[in-house]
Amino acid sequence: MRHLLVHELADHLNGQQAGHFDPSKFKDEYEAALKKLVKRKAAGKTIEAPEPIEDRSNVIDLMDALKQSMKGRAKSASRKHRAKPDRKTRRAS
Repeated sequence: MRHLLVHELADHLNGQQAGHFDPSKFKDEYEAALKKLVKRKAAGKTIEAPEPIEDRSNVIDLMDALKQSMKGRAKSASRKHRAKPDRKTRRAS
């Protein structure tokens, strides 16, 4: 049964992606930018590196997150296990 569901899903995905590729609708922006850069360089103009694009992904470093989490736990655990005075002892009279 599970095997059948996998095949149905694969067929469904293939059906959605099936289509004719029309290269005339495809614009190669990389090639155009590269040609422009080569022309500038050939003309003797200076070429400056573009500003790096900020990574906007929400991917986090799991090891860093775990370490930060453990730091927070260590602090709260040390607060809980402090020595408390024994309130049941009586004063000597």
